[in-house]
Amino acid sequence: MAEIWERQPGESSKAYAAFCIYRDMGPDRSIEKVYEKRSRRGPLSRLKHWSVKHNWVERANAYDDYLERKKREEKEKAILEMAERHARLAMAFQQRVAQRLQEIDPAELSPADMARWLDIATKLERLSRGEPTEIGKQEVQGQVTQRYEYDITHRVEQYADVYRQLARRGVFRSSNEGDDTGKPLDTA
Repeated sequence: MAEIWERQPGESSKAYAAFCIYRDMGPDRSIEKVYEKRSRRGPLSRLKHWSVKHNWVERANAYDDYLERKKREEKEKAILEMAERHARLAMAFQQRVAQRLQEIDPAELSPADMARWLDIATKLERLSRGEPTEIGKQEVQGQVTQRYEYDITHRVEQYADVYRQLARRGVFRSSNEGDDTGKPLDTA
C-alpha cells in the first residue's frame, strides 16, 4: 500500500505534482506559495480544490512526521555507533595504561602523583558504578545544612606528610636498624 504522502488513487499527475511542491516546502508551506512557484498555471481555486479533495494538510503532516522519524532513527544509530566506537577506544587505552602501570615502580611516584592517580581511579570507579564523582552539598527538607568539598589530593598529601614525619622519627625501621645517629632504636 502506498504511503499517504505518495500519489493517491484518482489523483491526477498535475494535482500530485502540485502536492509534491506543497509537501516539500516544509513547515512554512502554503497553497499561495505553491501557486507562485507554479508560475500561476491555472486558477488558485483549482489548487485549493485539490488541497481539500486530496487532504494535502494531513498528507504533508504525515510526511513531516515520517522525515522526523527517519532523522531521529539516523541520529540514534549514529549515537549508538559513536558509543561503541568510544567504548572500543577506551578499552584499548585502558589496556595500554594497565601495561604501563605494570612497568612503574611505585617508589618512583611522588605523593602528588599518587594522589592524582588515586583521584582518577576513584572517579572512574564511581562513574562505572553510576555514582556521582563529586559531592557538592547536602540538603534536608530544602535547607542546606552543610557544604562538603571532598579533595582527595589534599587528603593524600596530608597522609604523605604524616608518613614522612613518622619516617624521620624512625617509626618504620626494623629493630635491627639504628636511627640517623647510628644508635639502635628502642622498640619497647
